[in-house]
Amino acid sequence: MGTTALAVGLNAYVNSVMHFLRKNVRLKKGVVFTLLGIPGSFLGTHIGHLVNGESLLFLFGILMTVVAYLMIRGRKSEVKKTDTECKIKYQYLIPIGLAVGFLSGFFGIGGGFLIVPSLMLAGALEITVAVGTGLIAVGTFGIVSASTYALYHEIDLTISILYLLGGIAGGMLELK
Repeated sequence: MGTTALAVGLNAYVNSVMHFLRKNVRLKKGVVFTLLGIPGSFLGTHIGHLVNGESLLFLFGILMTVVAYLMIRGRKSEVKKTDTECKIKYQYLIPIGLAVGFLSGFFGIGGGFLIVPSLMLAGALEITVAVGTGLIAVGTFGIVSASTYALYHEIDLTISILYLLGGIAGGMLELK
């Protein structure tokens, strides 16, 4: 898990630059969300490390099913707003940021499938901008998780670098 967390984190940072150049990143919202999730990510990683892999996969499957249902159901009011009209909903952002950080750390993932819908809800962002903005959190949560797993000597740097190279190539193909 530490190996993939490192690879995902590094890939997210590299690809966030491409989204930033396309103006798909709202830096303030991304940084606020990320800072709120860092403590949760540390805690989640430490607790996740104590849980066996089969249980983590089972729980992750349940989480993915719940998130899929919520995304299919969609928001009750799909109102289009300009970016200047979109305000951060802090009453949602704080608990959501902490929870997403925790789940990202617990499952050893960057958490993009959690972060994007969370930013759409709490940050009032459209999906393309939520993806670009969310890469800040994905990168940070991945690096936080990886650094914790590094303490347990559970990272294969060679595999992480290979994944990183593949992610960079994929990101460059997206630009074309």
